[in-house]
Amino acid sequence: MLAILDEGEVRRNEIRVLTEKMSGERSALVAEKDRLQTEVSATDDSLKIIEDEKIRILPHISENIRRLYARIMTAKGDSGVANLLGDICQGCYSRVPPQTAVEVRRNNAIITCEVCGRILVHYNVS
Repeated sequence: MLAILDEGEVRRNEIRVLTEKMSGERSALVAEKDRLQTEVSATDDSLKIIEDEKIRILPHISENIRRLYARIMTAKGDSGVANLLGDICQGCYSRVPPQTAVEVRRNNAIITCEVCGRILVHYNVS
């Protein structure tokens, strides 16, 4: 009988410890959820700013370039433009010819990647 009572007390202590642990983990998860919601909100704000900028800039781009971009977006679905980092297209991670890389860096013509077809641009990613 004493062994059963002792076993019951041990189980109650285990339950208490696990309940305290669960409460602490719940608090940590709530804090993480709040942090992630703040991050999503900031990202949504950034996206809205970029979309507003796109709407403002779009009329200043020639119709041919807009059609090219729309065609690429339809084909790729994620992005019609890829950054050129060194001589690597960041859309498909293939190496572009050195002369093409130089022409992209000059930024005086619309040049597409020979592999993925995205419009290549050159800007520094920090």
